[in-house]
Amino acid sequence: MSLNFMRTTPSERVIWNPTYTNFYLQGIDCYGVLNIYPQIIQAEQFTYHDKGKSSDMVKDAAALNGNAGRMRGTSGWSVQYVLPKDFIPGKYKVAVSLRVDAPYSDGLRNAIGLYDQKMRKVIASKNIDCKNSISKKYNLFELGTWDLKPGRYIYIGGLSKKMAEANIYMDYIRLIPVNNK
Repeated sequence: MSLNFMRTTPSERVIWNPTYTNFYLQGIDCYGVLNIYPQIIQAEQFTYHDKGKSSDMVKDAAALNGNAGRMRGTSGWSVQYVLPKDFIPGKYKVAVSLRVDAPYSDGLRNAIGLYDQKMRKVIASKNIDCKNSISKKYNLFELGTWDLKPGRYIYIGGLSKKMAEANIYMDYIRLIPVNNK
């Protein structure tokens, strides 16, 4: 989202953009970023590994914007969101909107996790019981408060039982900062 602030006089007869750069009146050369929360990360921002086989972005009328990340249930970590270099580090409440199209089986679950590429280890993980995600509609799953920073990524783990025709669909990831300064 881009935002352009405008200023007016009390009479509102004059309006101007209060952005000053070195190109205008020898002002300061700087800019700022306005972050709007909750931050919603959708399928277009996910990374897909083994695209077309293990994972892909697909049209899905039930998804918030009509697209979802799809991963075969026999795969693992094939749909990810890599935190970009300019991501503001800190603690965030993380939630994912997902659904599974597998037949229900006792104990069927999948994990969503946070991996640190530099440390080469899983930082956080939560198992989702598929009895709550097997549906034609998406459900929002709260994963807890995670320490997010550039160089880490959020991944979808495969199903705990291998089912040839099962898929996991991720609509979006929701991030809300927790006392970040």
